Amino acid sequence: MITNVSVLQYFDSAKSVILQVDASDDGLGGALMQCNRPGAYTLSTMTKLQKENYGQIEIGCLAIVNVLLGSVVIWPPVHYNRNRP
Repeated sequence: MITNVSVLQYFDSAKSVILQVDASDDGLGGALMQCNRPGAYTLSTMTKLQKENYGQIEIGCLAIVNVLLGSVVIWPPVHYNRNRP
């Protein structure tokens, strides 16, 4: 399960980041990966407006934006390697 302590890791700004995203007919998902392990992830459903009006490229871009915004807004500062015990 992705929420296990052994799977998620603290974000380390000194390491490179790989952004992995996926989009389906109904939802968006993605993760910020470091050393082949997720540091942050996000999942969301698309609105009716998005489903009806967005093309494949726009949906892919929306998935990227969701991961980047989610990693900045949702995860607290302790996640970013500042106040680690």
